[in-house]
Formats: sequence, C-alpha cells, structure tokens
Amino acid sequence: MVQLSLIRQETTSTLEEYLAVLEVRARRLTGGETHTGAAARITANALASRVSRPLSPSDVRRVEAYFAAVLRRLILSARDPFGIRARQRLVAVSIESDLIDAGWPRLRAREEARRILGEPWPAEGVA
Repeated sequence: MVQLSLIRQETTSTLEEYLAVLEVRARRLTGGETHTGAAARITANALASRVSRPLSPSDVRRVEAYFAAVLRRLILSARDPFGIRARQRLVAVSIESDLIDAGWPRLRAREEARRILGEPWPAEGVA
C-alpha cells in the first residue's frame, strides 16, 4: 500500500503513465494481462479528454475507479481461462475483504477465503 500512497501523491503523472501503473498492479492481482490491457485502453479512450495534465488527485481517483469498473466488467463477462481464474480471484478478494471488515485478522481472512475457494491467488498477490 505504500507504493499506492506514493502514486497518489505524484501530481506530474500523465494518464498513460498512471494507467501503466494500474495495469501492472491489476496484472499482479488478477494473474494475467489479457483483460488488464483492454481495461487500460478502454479507460484511456474514455478519459483522455476529461482529465487534466498532469493528473490532479481527483483525476487519479476517477481513473482508478473507471479502470476498476471496466476491468471488473471484462472479468465478469469473460469466458476464457484467464477470465474464469480472475473471476475466482475477485470473489476471493471480496470474501477476504468482508472478513477483514468484520474484524478478522488479514492472514486468517485470507486462509478462510482459500479454504472456501481453493488457492485462487499467489500468497503475496493480494494486498
């Protein structure tokens, strides 16, 4: 999370630079690049004329939200093996997050999500 906070403080990033950062992070979390690349391209096309240069803090939040929504839509509708695996990871992360919000320790929540769904992500892949 430290890296993300440093990114948010960076006010000189362009849309393209920031999307590259989001794409790398999403690839690490989802386990592939098929849909992350598409999400970055769709986000760039949709927001290129709507964000400032350099990105403001509100632009950063907007880009993050748009990219996440596009990626989620692509993953949820995918039929390929990557999409199916990424969908499992999305469910696992949601379960883990819900348990942490309910007061579970992060490690125990992760173990419970794995118990329920198997091993849908690398041990260090979920932040």
